[in-house]
Amino acid sequence: MRVVRRVCVGVVLAVVSACATMSSVSTESRQSNHQETFKSNLSQIKKAAAEGDISAQFKLGSMFLLGHGVLQDYAQAREWLEKASAQGDPKAQVNLGLIYENGLGVEQDYVRARELYKMAANQGNEAAASNLGGMYYFGEGVVQDYEQAFKWYEKAAHNEFAEAQQILASMYENGHGVTKDLTQAHQWYEKAAEQGHPVAQYKLSLMYHSGDGVPKNDVLAFKWIEKSANQGYAPAQYGLGVRYSQGSVVLRDHVLARQWYEKAANQGHLLALYNMAQKHLKGEGGPKDTVTASQLFEKAARQGLPDAQYNLGVMYEEGIGVRQSYEQARQWYEKAALQGDALADFNLGVMYESGKGVRKDPSKGKEYFGKACDLGLQIGCDAYRRLNEK
Repeated sequence: MRVVRRVCVGVVLAVVSACATMSSVSTESRQSNHQETFKSNLSQIKKAAAEGDISAQFKLGSMFLLGHGVLQDYAQAREWLEKASAQGDPKAQVNLGLIYENGLGVEQDYVRARELYKMAANQGNEAAASNLGGMYYFGEGVVQDYEQAFKWYEKAAHNEFAEAQQILASMYENGHGVTKDLTQAHQWYEKAAEQGHPVAQYKLSLMYHSGDGVPKNDVLAFKWIEKSANQGYAPAQYGLGVRYSQGSVVLRDHVLARQWYEKAANQGHLLALYNMAQKHLKGEGGPKDTVTASQLFEKAARQGLPDAQYNLGVMYEEGIGVRQSYEQARQWYEKAALQGDALADFNLGVMYESGKGVRKDPSKGKEYFGKACDLGLQIGCDAYRRLNEK
């Protein structure tokens, strides 16, 4: 199950310049008036907060917490949120809970955070219920308890809180705190997806793609993965790239595949990074660029992806996009081989049998061929048998 993010009840101040509709006013003048209006509104909020206005206290505390319109200041945030919380404001209790849970300007205090979330949740605040569910799910300040986590997530989900709906669906899908039920998982993913939750949209796509819990439907699978990808969810962007690359449901389009891989890779998605390297190496969806391919393979290889380590080894061995280096090739093959890459084992076997960049050692070559064979690579078995018969 993915890491559950905590929910912060933020505040958005809508400040409209008095001159916003006057097309003849210069940009500089409009900006100046906007700033003056904001300062005036901020002064009013501070004054109201000091006079005990609960809404103003929540707004001011949240502004300091998030750094919206003011310099971020956790001490000031806590001061004003404490005041609003003491007056029973559930939104302030949620944001104050976040401060204590994450130790923002104070010593981390899961017990205090849980108390605040529970007070807000008991007033019907769905964000608080969801955050409380997260504490029970991960055992933060409490004994880990999936059933309690499920209880609070369900409460938030029934209040139409999309994040909780997505997590509840995942709990049904994986049987955490509840009997595994793919039909329920689908229903809750769908509710969250309809509200625009990108993770739920992606998970719903996977269910339609595999036919788990619902009839297999490639059209709906594509619809939901595209929605998720358009919201910037990296796994969906990668998945959409795969569909365009393979021509699954849509016409094969290497240009679009490359674009989606790039979006996901820019967010650190490892397989997208690898597939981008392949596109550059083969010249699919754009010009062939072996130098960029080698650089992308190296990025993925340094993050531990064995396929990238193997391919980078090949590029160093053959001098493709990099200066030829048998030493570098051997090092990358060894990294991939340690992760069970059969082709890397085979190539190391060839290097040692022939003395290519290493001291010739047929015995060690046979050892690597044997490892490749054990991993199911037939050419490894053939090479091992050939050396064994000598």
